[in-house]
Amino acid sequence: MRAPRAAGFVGRERELDRLLALAERGELAIAWIHGPGGVGKTSLLREVERWVRGTGRPTALARLDRVAPSPAAIGAALGEALGAPHARGLAALLARDDAPVILLDALEATPALEAWLADELSGAPRAGGLVIVASRDAPSREWRVPALERRLVRLALGNFDPDECDAYLAQRGVPSERRPALVAFTRGHPLALALASEAPDAPPPTDPASPRPEVLHALLDALVERSLPPARRRALECLAIVPALTQSMLEHLARDDDPLETFRWLQARPYVRASHDGLVVHDLVRDVLVSDMRWRHPEGYAALATRAVEKYAEELGARGASARAPALALAWMFCRQPAVRRTFEKAADELYFDDLRDEDVPALAALVEREDGASARRAWERSLAWQRRASSVARDGSRRARGLWVELVFAPGARPDATGDPALEVIAEALDALRLEPHERGSLQRWQLDVDAGRAIGATISLRVAHDARVLLGTPNLAVRWIAAPSGFKWARVWESRGYVRLDRTFSMDGREHAIWQLDLRGTRVAEYVRAAFVGAGAVPTETLAPRAAPAAPAITVAALRESLAALHDPAAFVRTPLAQLAPARGRDASPRARVARFRAQIERALATMEGTPRGARLKRAIEATYLWPLGDSQERIAEALHLPFRTYRDHLTHGLAELARRLAA
Repeated sequence: MRAPRAAGFVGRERELDRLLALAERGELAIAWIHGPGGVGKTSLLREVERWVRGTGRPTALARLDRVAPSPAAIGAALGEALGAPHARGLAALLARDDAPVILLDALEATPALEAWLADELSGAPRAGGLVIVASRDAPSREWRVPALERRLVRLALGNFDPDECDAYLAQRGVPSERRPALVAFTRGHPLALALASEAPDAPPPTDPASPRPEVLHALLDALVERSLPPARRRALECLAIVPALTQSMLEHLARDDDPLETFRWLQARPYVRASHDGLVVHDLVRDVLVSDMRWRHPEGYAALATRAVEKYAEELGARGASARAPALALAWMFCRQPAVRRTFEKAADELYFDDLRDEDVPALAALVEREDGASARRAWERSLAWQRRASSVARDGSRRARGLWVELVFAPGARPDATGDPALEVIAEALDALRLEPHERGSLQRWQLDVDAGRAIGATISLRVAHDARVLLGTPNLAVRWIAAPSGFKWARVWESRGYVRLDRTFSMDGREHAIWQLDLRGTRVAEYVRAAFVGAGAVPTETLAPRAAPAAPAITVAALRESLAALHDPAAFVRTPLAQLAPARGRDASPRARVARFRAQIERALATMEGTPRGARLKRAIEATYLWPLGDSQERIAEALHLPFRTYRDHLTHGLAELARRLAA
């Protein structure tokens, strides 16, 4: 007998029945659901969660793209959902007598964690419990061991079959005469079907293959550009900007005359689900919408995202430590910035953060000594005796330690023992001067090192920098944070632009001078820091900061580059653009026309370096035809002049501007 389905759940009945049968077994089972984006993995997990909760059995779901890439963070999220916040590890949660069902979604976001997961489940008890993993990738060879293979059930999801397509479209109210064309267009891809059911004017591509980005782009173009009134189109954009949309956030962003009606319309969309925090759009739909906004109106996108950040920051400042939802939302938005996201995702392919193990200590002690000397090594080893968990390890998929991050935490009145570490003497003095409240805490980033790159940007630092907002927002009652680094360290100017102030006192270890930078986070300043980091400009607005240094060079972003290039043929307008500072006024060459000429020469030199590959040449040609020597008065005509489909031209221009901005900033 089949379990009752939730309203709106269509298709995947066979897979659901198989998962529920596994949940009723008396011994631990592991189900691995895999398939491309948009085929219903998350919907299937949510339906299992709903059904299991209805039986009264404990269940917990964690999206691995929404938590820090570490076993501790995943265990904390699952433990909180299961009412066991202090449980240590996934195996410990599965050992409970009530045999919980644990759901892990989006494992492809942190593939290095697959080795950890295999280790945890290899050591899990035989009795009870079910773990369901959803990933775009099939299980790797980590699972080809007897202890796991006999427990593992693989479920590969593909497109809907004809009967499932017909049932889905019928449930969406699509007339029977329209269904064959939609099925042929989407080839049964569930997300494409959901969009096609709402976009009747979608033009089928000449060679539809699902799930290709072109199909989703075509469907969203038909839906957003042709079918929706402006208020609903704006609502979809707001939904894509934030991790979860509430009605109050919709009112703040869209300023809709009837936000309740618009919110309910969004809630009824088949590619939108309701969560505890608000409405959540499917990731593929989000990516297409955001990509289109960034290309079509980058300034409007930036303004909308900044308004969302400001709203979350206000909530965090007003509610303080109790504001968990805005804290998580701010961290999510920080990590979604294109540069941060690319850095984070590349690093997460290789590494995850883990607790320190005894076998890691020799190699990491040698790393500290290599970078800072024998005294630093002894200081770190001493810190393990009183705050071992302050040391986190960056571990690769082979479980090797590849980097070290040390974040020491201090409570007021608990003066740190500075024996052997002069940095702690400086911190003790700073704590005395700050006079923190009894509930407030301070933390010191003592070391941040990569086995291969040292203090330079390597995989460890990339992963942790992207994760830094979560550190600040997730540390309870954090009032002040310090960073220790060699004097003159090149990244200090970045810290100072975000509100860190260098303390007057320095310290020496093994003949090398070090300094400490302090960030005061009392009051609403955590939110202010993240807001400053998000918009990429300015320090925390507080009277305690040091005087400003000379203005920094302008940030060479794609939006700034686009605006400045668009003004090349209007010198008076160009001097007001963000990148005009790259061609400053100089004596007789101070005229706007001369400044345009200097800026244009810089652009041409950078473009010349892109000609070395066929792809680079195509990107260069799109930029030249659009801005330097325009081939038309609209982008559609430029695409025609280049003999390119409009989407291909747009992609060349978008990627070309990103590459040009990177080369100018290098």
